[in-house]
Amino acid sequence: MAAYSCDEHQPSCCRCRAKSLPCSYQTTIEPSSSIPPQPSPSIPDPKTEPSLNSRDLELMVQWCTHTHCTLSRNHSIEWTWKSVVPKLAVHHPSLMHGILALSALHLAFLNTSHQRKEYLDTAQSHHLKAIAAVRNINALSQANASSAYALSNIIIIFTFALPLLGGVSVDSTFFNELVHIFRVSRGSLSILLEVSEWVKESELAVLTTAATVGQSNPHQSSTLPSFLDEALREVMHLNNQLGESDPYYQLELYKLVLGELRVAFESISSDSEDGIITAVFWWIFRVPSEFLDLAANRQPFAMVVLAFFCALMHRLRRQWWMGDWAEKVTREIRPSLESGLGDFIPWDLLFGTN
Repeated sequence: MAAYSCDEHQPSCCRCRAKSLPCSYQTTIEPSSSIPPQPSPSIPDPKTEPSLNSRDLELMVQWCTHTHCTLSRNHSIEWTWKSVVPKLAVHHPSLMHGILALSALHLAFLNTSHQRKEYLDTAQSHHLKAIAAVRNINALSQANASSAYALSNIIIIFTFALPLLGGVSVDSTFFNELVHIFRVSRGSLSILLEVSEWVKESELAVLTTAATVGQSNPHQSSTLPSFLDEALREVMHLNNQLGESDPYYQLELYKLVLGELRVAFESISSDSEDGIITAVFWWIFRVPSEFLDLAANRQPFAMVVLAFFCALMHRLRRQWWMGDWAEKVTREIRPSLESGLGDFIPWDLLFGTN
């Protein structure tokens, strides 16, 4: 009978078992002194490991499924807000907090239960962290341009949306809050302009392509509805009359603001919300800060101008973050206007249901 040597480890090898031979492999193995025993890899204690934040995960899901559409003027840029921006936020905490803040605020709008306050508190917490992180940025550069661009857009939308849900302070009004929002938005819009050239060379380049505003041809016939064209002409004529009767009246300032308002209206060739969103924020950025001071002091003619601007905002009322802003503000403007001034505003035509 041929001899067979053992070929496997304890307790017995397959070859020995097949030949009914006693297995020569030792039942115990003495460790070699030359090879020290290796410690078993430790398994981390779940109690000591940082746990995933389920609320933040919920907010990111909300962003990727719904809220990203908030900032998408059209379908061509939805993918950028849905996928590219969150990937960018992984490396920029301020942007991540901005995303989570707007998602939480959106969920607060969608919920009417006790969760609304929880989402609102979460939104404000993340928003404050985003703002704090922005303030700690020493300087804008190509390295942080894309993050700053995306976050500035988010902050603008958040700033408009928050008072609709959280309300205004007891010593303020929606009119005053709107003027404040203009000032905040202008700061964010200035960042957009400052970094736009860098962003055009980045993965967010598609976000810089927007409807054109400010290309109105003065020699071309007006494209506005006849009632709006006539109303703006009458208000411009009224402005000239007021300037003739009062040497301290801000005639040239109001001429500039009304001219920019006409350009904003004329840039909207259809009901496309792409053009309306661009026109709204273009006008906010273009008006001089002196006009905002006049509006804050509730100068009558400044309130007339803002009433016309509210007509642009009204056309965005289906956006959850804009909602009934125009209605809230005009409800304060209309009874505050001096006798006769309100007659220059075609209220029903500007704020109809169409």
